[in-house]
Amino acid sequence: YPVHSLLRNAEGEEEVIQVFETFNEEIWKALQNGNVFCHCLAGVHRASCVAVSHYLWRYYKLGHTHLPCDIPEIYSSLAQRRPGVAPLSYISLVRVWEKYLRAKYTPQ
Repeated sequence: YPVHSLLRNAEGEEEVIQVFETFNEEIWKALQNGNVFCHCLAGVHRASCVAVSHYLWRYYKLGHTHLPCDIPEIYSSLAQRRPGVAPLSYISLVRVWEKYLRAKYTPQ
């Protein structure tokens, strides 16, 4: 699913959540058999949005608490490996995703 189209065409938070849930499930399945390569045109905005969403998904849904769940910390970690990584407007999608994950998987 083209992540950039969520910025322009998303029909509310539900679509963002549905798309992110689907691709995070697929990433996780693929990781069970090896590595996953996530890329976009420059490899610094959309790909990093997907990577950050996967960190959050693993932290909240799978309980992988050894991973960071702080969005700026995750972006900083990615930027150390891939110079130029920056959230730009994709941060809005990541924040919708984080809000959903926190509400669904954080004990009350």
